[in-house]
Amino acid sequence: MQLYFQKRAIKGLRAMPVRYRKKLLVALEEIAEGRCDGKDVRKLQGREGFRYRLGRYRAIFRYDEDAGQLVLMVVTEVGPRGGVYK
Repeated sequence: MQLYFQKRAIKGLRAMPVRYRKKLLVALEEIAEGRCDGKDVRKLQGREGFRYRLGRYRAIFRYDEDAGQLVLMVVTEVGPRGGVYK
């Protein structure tokens, strides 16, 4: 599965400290490959998508399907907990 970052997510990644950015990118790649074991991933309530939690940072993402098969994981937002859900 491919991993795609929207412009807003890239901006949030650049604002993060390097140590969290590296961990987050590795974890998102693992999630895209289907290895979610031990990761704090939950379905969002009230809107489409999922969230991954890494300390005080969150990544909001969704899966795009093509003929019932997951083909693309789109990361829509990355940032601190308070601002990423707005």
